[in-house]
Amino acid sequence: MKNILVIQRKLRSIDKKLYIVWGFCRDKILDKKINWDVDIVTDATPDEMKQVLKIVWEVGKKYGTCIVSEWGEVFELTTFRKDIWCINYRNPAEVQFSDSLEEDAMRRDFTCNAIYYNPETREYIDPTGGIEDTRNGIIRFVWQIEDRIQEDALRILRFIRFKNRYNFQVADEKYWRVLKQNIKILEALPMERIRQELDNILLNDSNIQALEDLKQTWFLRVFLPELHCLDKYPWNKYHLEWDVWIHTKMCVGEMNTIIKRENIIWDRKLMLLWAIVLHDIGK
Repeated sequence: MKNILVIQRKLRSIDKKLYIVWGFCRDKILDKKINWDVDIVTDATPDEMKQVLKIVWEVGKKYGTCIVSEWGEVFELTTFRKDIWCINYRNPAEVQFSDSLEEDAMRRDFTCNAIYYNPETREYIDPTGGIEDTRNGIIRFVWQIEDRIQEDALRILRFIRFKNRYNFQVADEKYWRVLKQNIKILEALPMERIRQELDNILLNDSNIQALEDLKQTWFLRVFLPELHCLDKYPWNKYHLEWDVWIHTKMCVGEMNTIIKRENIIWDRKLMLLWAIVLHDIGK
């Protein structure tokens, strides 16, 4: 944190602000183990950052993102911005830099990810009510769900990931209808990005409920129909748990237990979980 404070002081010397946003704030409010790979935002543009900071890589200057080095540590700094619509359900068609934290907050996905923290004053800024939602265990899209998923279709899967990772309740039951109606927009994205999100969903301890959410949103119906149809196959002498879908979820639960007991490492854990999820699709 001390090097973030150094960066903050340097930006203040040119009358610019700095805040930490996203996962750090959410985990701090929930009193969970904090991931120190923090997301930092500022009202300084990349050219203004260069005046006082050591920029080692303008990784996404068009989007206002620069990699900054301070005493051997590197941080990703992104300028406040407004995203003007999108192309391919993923990338903004146009980015406008902003000096408004509130405008930056309105482009974010969920209220729990739109909480800003001032590391110097240790105060939060919460334009969307994210602190209350987080403390109450609620996941809520910022503004309208339809706009948020049209801007970035991957937010459909992130919704399921965050909901189950933190055991959040859904703010509005209409979300399920909207997600189901729009599930096919994910087809516009590279399959590699979808697979990465699925990996993250599966690696979470709440993966059984997440699988049910993937089925409820019709994600499985569109992308993994072999899994979606497992509930159509009733019990038999091999599956006494009513149907093969229930059997599969029970097997995932057993695998979760084995992974914890044997302290299996990340890559093998992922391989085992995918194997158990798919083990009955040929039947």
